[in-house]
Amino acid sequence: MRHRLRSLAEDIKWRGLRSPIEVAKVTSAKGGYVLVAGAHRLAAVAALKWKDVAAFVVSGSRRHSSSRMPSDGAGAW
Repeated sequence: MRHRLRSLAEDIKWRGLRSPIEVAKVTSAKGGYVLVAGAHRLAAVAALKWKDVAAFVVSGSRRHSSSRMPSDGAGAW
């Protein structure tokens, strides 16, 4: 794990995730979400083996709601 990611994971481990990631709902038939912001935070919590992560579901620049997202890697779920 790179030093910056390791440092971020350590900070999140002790202080918690202070800024949720941002995701957008996918409109395809499969549905799911795509990561909009927070790739490093998502990678850090995945390295910590967290089961879920706080996320804002966004549409454009507007935040619609707060949610919990699986943390197993970046990309669509």
